Amino acid sequence: MLTMLNIKKIFNQGTPDERIVFNDFSLQVEKGEFITLVGGNGSGKSTLFNLISGILLPDSGNITLNDLDITTMLEHKRAHMIGRIFQDPLKGTAPHMTVEENLSIAYMRSTKRSLFSRISKKDKVYLQERVAQLGLGLEDRMQAQVGLLSGGQRQAMTMSMATITTPKLLLLDEHTAALDPVSAEKVMNLTRKIVSELGITTIMITHNISSAIETGNRIIMLDSGRIVVDIKGEKRDKLTKQELLNCFSESSEKEFDSEQILQ
Repeated sequence: MLTMLNIKKIFNQGTPDERIVFNDFSLQVEKGEFITLVGGNGSGKSTLFNLISGILLPDSGNITLNDLDITTMLEHKRAHMIGRIFQDPLKGTAPHMTVEENLSIAYMRSTKRSLFSRISKKDKVYLQERVAQLGLGLEDRMQAQVGLLSGGQRQAMTMSMATITTPKLLLLDEHTAALDPVSAEKVMNLTRKIVSELGITTIMITHNISSAIETGNRIIMLDSGRIVVDIKGEKRDKLTKQELLNCFSESSEKEFDSEQILQ
């Protein structure tokens, strides 16, 4: 489904600030997998997402999605295939536009229509039905400015926008980290529901070990641009928090140094 082969990514190459993030990195993601991706600061999580989404291009190596070579494809050309939700609820929406306008832009982009196209009455009904599925009452606030919504409502709406037409791949970039505990749990439940119902192949970055174990069907831990833990199947289903941390320590030969990840 998604294949990353022999990826190299170096920042500030040839300067005193040179930093090698990935060197001969490879990853195979199967269709329908829900991967929780865990790693400390500097492990390569964000760079990995940026390479997949096209914000960054690799220095060498290949990336394919459903057998299509996207290695050098620009970000906007991948947008109809790859959905991404960021940690900051403000990033996924235009605050001065209405709920309907935000959803319309996402819908037209995902269906490869021009952003200047006129949205039909049938499309508006579809968008209202989609947002109603969030269970937040936003279907009655379609003309409200998105900036007036709570962080949880905005992030839930961003989830709807990212999946308004089913993407081939969904990237969740710590998408509940900036929310209060109640809102975070609601958005996580919504995430599990949408991903399960639509069967979307998903990769989710998280610093929360409990969330990593409770969500998805495969856990990957990164350290210094390397996959040091990759667990799925029956072993993953029976995994405990301490066992996962022990796996990391044994593979990387060091303790995980982030307090946040112990939550």
